[in-house]
Amino acid sequence: MPQVNAYRSNRVNRTTKQNYVCKYCGMSYYHKNHKCKARNKECYNCKKVGHLAIVCFTKSYRNVVKTKSFKSRQKPHKKKRENIYINLMTNIEGNTVNVDILGIKTKGLIDTGAAVSCISSYLFNKLDKTKIRVNLSSINNVYGVGGEGISVKGQVKLPLKFDKEPIVYQNFYIIDKIQHSLIIGNDFLEYNKANINYPTKTLNLYDGIAQIALISTRQNEAKTLKHIELPARKISIIPVKIPKQFVGKQIILEPSQSLQNKSIVGAACLVSSSTQQAVMQVINPNEDKVVLNRNEIVALISEIKPNSIQNWSDKTEKVHINNIEKGHKKQKQNLNIDLSEADLTNEQKDKLRKIC
Repeated sequence: MPQVNAYRSNRVNRTTKQNYVCKYCGMSYYHKNHKCKARNKECYNCKKVGHLAIVCFTKSYRNVVKTKSFKSRQKPHKKKRENIYINLMTNIEGNTVNVDILGIKTKGLIDTGAAVSCISSYLFNKLDKTKIRVNLSSINNVYGVGGEGISVKGQVKLPLKFDKEPIVYQNFYIIDKIQHSLIIGNDFLEYNKANINYPTKTLNLYDGIAQIALISTRQNEAKTLKHIELPARKISIIPVKIPKQFVGKQIILEPSQSLQNKSIVGAACLVSSSTQQAVMQVINPNEDKVVLNRNEIVALISEIKPNSIQNWSDKTEKVHINNIEKGHKKQKQNLNIDLSEADLTNEQKDKLRKIC
C-alpha cells in the first residue's frame, strides 16, 4: 500500500505541474511561489506588490456600463476581411532575437513599424505541419511603404521559445515575399507589454519579468576571442575574431567606443589575415587591471580597396629657397602725371607726385 500511495502522489504532482498556472504572474511553467519573478513587482491595477495586473483579483467598476441585451433582427453576416499595412522594406541591420519554433532555430526581427507579425513561406515550410494548423487569414493583403500589395496565404499560431524563457504563442501571417524570414510586429509587442531597452540591448516582456537579449546583425565588428585581463600601465596585443567575409583582405581595425568607456586606448591596425583570427594593440594606462569579456566588441572593420588609394605626393621639382637668385631692385619710374588742372592744393599735389 505505501508503494501505491507513493505512485499516486507522484502522478498527482506530475499532473499538477503540467496544468500549473501561477496565480502571481500567470505563467504556465512550474515554479515555487518564493521563486516567482512577480514577487516584488507592483500591480498596475490595484498598486499592490506581489502579483501582476493580468492575474489581479481586484475588479474596477468605474468604467462598467450597464446595457440591456436585445436580439438583433438583422441576419448574421460574415466578418469582412480587412487590409493591413506593414513595412516590407525594413532594414535587417536592426535588432533581432534568437527564436526556436518547433525545433527550428532562427532570428526574429523586432519591427516596431510592422502592425502584425509575419512569417515567410520558406521558413513556414521547414516547420512540422503535424503540430500546427493553418487557418484562413483575417486580412487579404499586406501593403508596403510603396503601396505594393502582397497576398496573405494564411494565418498560423506558433510557439516561440526565447532563450531560457517560457514558451509564448503568437499568430503569424504567412507571406511569400518578405525581406526577413520572421517579423515580430506591434501585435506581439503590445500584447506582451514589451519594452525595448536600448542601453542594455534587451527586450523586456511581461512588465520586465522576461528579458531577451537583442542581437545586432552588423557584420563589420571585431570581437575578443577569449576572456582577457589587461595588466595595469602596459601595452598588450590581444587576439580578436573577424567575420568570414574579411578573410584574406586588407582591413583596418579601428578601436570601438567600448574601449574608451573602459579608459583603454586602442591603436588602429592594418591587418590582412588568412584566417578569422587577427590581433590588435591596446594600452591600459590605468593603475588597475582591466577585464575584457569573451565576444566583446573592440574594433570596427573597414575594408581597404587598393584601386581607390590615391597618391598625394607632389611630383613637381622642389627648389630650395637659397637657390633663388636675388634680382636687382627696380627703380621708381616717373609717370609724368599732369596735375595742373586738378582741383587740389599745392601741398596735396606734392604728396601725390611723391607717390607716383
